[in-house]
Order: sequence, then structure tokens, then C-alpha cells
Amino acid sequence: MGRYIGWQDVVGRYPDAAKIAGAEQVSSSWLTQAEYEVDARLAVRYATPFVSTPAPVLVQDLCIDLTYYKATIRQKGSEKIYEYLKDRFAAIVAGTIVVPGAVAVTGGAMTAAPTFQTAFGYDDAENWRPAADDIENTEARRE
Repeated sequence: MGRYIGWQDVVGRYPDAAKIAGAEQVSSSWLTQAEYEVDARLAVRYATPFVSTPAPVLVQDLCIDLTYYKATIRQKGSEKIYEYLKDRFAAIVAGTIVVPGAVAVTGGAMTAAPTFQTAFGYDDAENWRPAADDIENTEARRE
């Protein structure tokens, strides 16, 4: 069982997925790989992972199709699924398709950089030194 979908969701849409050799043993790896890829592709526009339960229906839909594509990547016809997925991801990233119920990221991709600016400007790295309070706090945590 993945975070957004289960193997039964994939088999419900694509009944032949149940007949794939070894599907029962490796279905969980296909699910998680697809979910992480969906998160990665949509992270430029939305806060991922999607924390609402259940995940937005469009996200579930993408995960189901991507899981099936990953499971059938070597089969004839799977390139049609890939082209369809690629177009949908591009439309979502471009903003022509919106994921209802998802938290949008504003100003581009999220970064770990601080969102504040110092009033005094940036100092040369040679002048950097830890604050005395930080040293005391670190020592206190060690005790």
C-alpha cells in the first residue's frame, strides 16, 4: 500500500496489471516509485508530499497511470501512456491544469534558504564566528 494509492487501484483501472508476472511481490515498489516521482515532478508548483487524506484525486490518477506505465514499460503500447502522462505533468507545471485541494508553492520551487535579509549586509566569511549562546546551548545538550 502506497501513500496515495494501493495496488487494487491500479488493477481496478488496468485489469491486466493483475496478470503481470511477479506483480504481487513487486507492486509495492512500483507504487512507491511512482508516488515519489509524482511528488518530484509536481514539487515545482505544489507543496509535496500531499498531506491531505485522501490525496487529491488528480494526484491519485497520476500515480495509478505512472505505476501501470512502470510495470509495463517494456510492453507494446506503454509509450502512449507515457506520452499522456508527460503532457499532463507539463500542463500541471505550466499551470493550465490545477490540482484541486493542493497547496501551491509561490515564487518558484521551495528552498532551504532563509527568507529574511540582514539589515547590515553580508559579512566576509573570515569574520564569521558562532554566537556565545549557541555554544552554551550545544554544550548543555551534550550533558
